Amino acid sequence: MAGAPVKSVVITPDNEAPFLRKFGGLRDRIQRRAFELYCRRATLGADKADWLQAERETILSPLAGIEDNGKEIRIIAAVPDVDAGHLTVDVLPGSIVVEGEASTNPVERYSVFPLHDPIKPAAVTAEFSNGDLTIVAPKADAAK
Repeated sequence: MAGAPVKSVVITPDNEAPFLRKFGGLRDRIQRRAFELYCRRATLGADKADWLQAERETILSPLAGIEDNGKEIRIIAAVPDVDAGHLTVDVLPGSIVVEGEASTNPVERYSVFPLHDPIKPAAVTAEFSNGDLTIVAPKADAAK
């Protein structure tokens, strides 16, 4: 049974501005949340722990596996608290970014999968089924 298709966006120099604005705001959001956590404590010295906690609350960290069979890179990520309509896969030259909004938490979250080999961005597919997101990225040099 095929899963639901997931919106996939190839990020190019022509359309990267909104993507860069969104991720510029991500660092600011993490920084604000870390400061809130810091202000709640009555003691000093846990600023690193506050930052890491803020990252955990903001960045989607799904259990994921990455396979490389020589022709394509396949990423399978468990995202059980997100539905297909709230997932977007952004394809960049050196990485794939998954954006999602969990049904239990209305804050957008992100996960970055760095790639070590060039891919064919326009040929990347993503589908969602039973809480699992499967992304297939054909390699650029697979035909050689």
